[in-house]
Amino acid sequence: MQQVKIYTKENCPPCMMTKKHLTSKGIEFQELSILDHIDELKEKGFSSAPVIKVGKEMFSGFNINKIKELILA
Repeated sequence: MQQVKIYTKENCPPCMMTKKHLTSKGIEFQELSILDHIDELKEKGFSSAPVIKVGKEMFSGFNINKIKELILA
């Protein structure tokens, strides 16, 4: 399985839902503060949290379809 990184911020419902969903599926992930990487993520066009990185692919928001496609496939 590819490494999963999640860029999150505090008190972010979509961030919490994404982490809960991944945990319920037994998927390990590295959680990073979005604030520590904000410039880098903005340069890549992201403006909402969470930002999920799986291998070279990145997407934002609580997106079950992308999770299934990139992580659970």
